Amino acid sequence: MAQKENKTIFNTTEKSNFILNMRESTVRKGTVGVLLVVPVFIYIMVALKMFFIVEMTAFSMTLTLAGAAAFIWLAVVQAKKQQLDKSQVLPFLFCIIMFVLAFIASIWSFDFDTALSGNYGRFEGLLSITCYMGIFLLAMQIQRKRGMRIIMDVLVAAGVFNCVFALLQSIPGPFANKYSFYINLAPMRLLGVYLPSGLCTSPIFFATLLTLVCGVSVFGSCYDLHIPRRVLYTVATVIFIVFAVATHTIIGILGISAVLACVLVFEIIRMTRKKSEHYKTTTYPIVRCVIYIAVFVSCCIMFFSGGGLYDGGIMWTDSFSYLSGVSGYYYPNTEEFPDRAPFDISNFGELYGYLWSNTLEAMDKYDLWLTGAGPDCLYYTQLKTTSEIMVENYSFDKCYNDYLYIAATRGIPSLLAYAALLVLSVKRSLAGVREMLNAKKNDFWVCGAAFAAVLSYIIIGFFNTSSILVAPIFWMLLGFCAKEKPPVD
Repeated sequence: MAQKENKTIFNTTEKSNFILNMRESTVRKGTVGVLLVVPVFIYIMVALKMFFIVEMTAFSMTLTLAGAAAFIWLAVVQAKKQQLDKSQVLPFLFCIIMFVLAFIASIWSFDFDTALSGNYGRFEGLLSITCYMGIFLLAMQIQRKRGMRIIMDVLVAAGVFNCVFALLQSIPGPFANKYSFYINLAPMRLLGVYLPSGLCTSPIFFATLLTLVCGVSVFGSCYDLHIPRRVLYTVATVIFIVFAVATHTIIGILGISAVLACVLVFEIIRMTRKKSEHYKTTTYPIVRCVIYIAVFVSCCIMFFSGGGLYDGGIMWTDSFSYLSGVSGYYYPNTEEFPDRAPFDISNFGELYGYLWSNTLEAMDKYDLWLTGAGPDCLYYTQLKTTSEIMVENYSFDKCYNDYLYIAATRGIPSLLAYAALLVLSVKRSLAGVREMLNAKKNDFWVCGAAFAAVLSYIIIGFFNTSSILVAPIFWMLLGFCAKEKPPVD
């Protein structure tokens, strides 16, 4: 009987090539394991930093290592396949284009060191952008629903883990006084607001995270086949809704609204088709949708009866007080100085109008339309009278419009490449959504969850900006959406 010949990359018969002889199940488990490193270790590092055990640079180091691991394992996956899936050519191409354009923007930036590693505390330079792409491309390799469910379970758990810290930050006491930077909002002259930020360093970024994980949990709670997961996801969804509204941000309101709209429209379509057997396996998803909407509306009434949106105060508290050095200070108008501030920070229209118009003026002044100011280098355009950004009152480092920010820091071509990748991913994810709508069972809910989370993130992107503590999760979910074919069992 002939002895089995082991495969090798170099056409030898030696058993030196462990990659090609690796089992398919081992490759799948390795892919899931590498992706799980991202949410687990990043938030562990943030928790350790909160208790002053590690420095803030641990965030970027963790992401860099996770990104490196993603690229290494991606090479393993491709070596095992020995050919690139044709459906993955376009996403790979868009990522290469985005990397090249980001690299060019870094070369032509105001400061190459900042463009490479990012501002202190932000860390969204070229290295982080490259890591996002590695996570995205590796997530595309997940072809089974079970792998997606495992990752989504961990994402929901990460969201609940953040909410535990958010609860402690929301209660006046020793913990909040020591570990929260949003007890007071000096730029808005507000005291004792105790806004939750979880482990995301800002209530705005925390609301972004909750939008993503709520997109996952709301679909799992409505459509998963297993009762324990439905129950746990239901509890998690209610928690996410409450804390998203508690951030008092437009992101919290708009993000949760988008998620609930997605699942409501989806369920209405399913109810009209009559092909589904989902009422035999779940307890009336439409009822859960109505409950979630009722919780959301009740929270809005409760939290906003005593206050409004605090986005402006959060922005300047984050950049000036928490990070100490990436923006100037906002001095509000007073009776003594009634016309000191160039805009009213509590006025939603004036706030975003100031941020966006100043960014567009900077792009025109410094001719940033093609290459941008460089990754994470927008604040250099705010240096008008001195070389110290903290002295430049009313300056900022983020314009809180993700698409405008990409254009201002990496150029219009980079924005177009990013937009093309988003359109391609969302279009492809519709195949999974259609599969879920037509399926007799509900085991395709992971497709709808990824679609809702990504679409909601795209919507809030007009009033939001990327964060190293949240963006990796978005890119992971975007990778799930970018697959041409729905996942299999």
